[in-house]
Amino acid sequence: MDILALVINLSQPGDDDTKHLGEAETIVIIRNRQIEAMFITDDGGARAIAERDGIKVYSTWDLIALATRAGKITMNESWGYARTLRAERRGWPPCEHNRTAFEAWARG
Repeated sequence: MDILALVINLSQPGDDDTKHLGEAETIVIIRNRQIEAMFITDDGGARAIAERDGIKVYSTWDLIALATRAGKITMNESWGYARTLRAERRGWPPCEHNRTAFEAWARG
């Protein structure tokens, strides 16, 4: 599958022509060059295609958890990012929508 075909596959009615271009380019480069890489995206469609192709995919939530567990950000910072992302309708990690559940999830 080429880049344009992948962009079309990921697009929804009303999307700008370039909306999924970065995701499509990245998936095609990883696939065509057969490189061992990880792909970071919050785009569910791109994630599904990449995973189908055997590409390891991480999300913003995965990065927040990793940074928290590695001590690169504090739990308070992690919680602040979570609240900001939720307010911007960017999802929520796989836990209940409260601080106690979030902290348990972030700690692993």
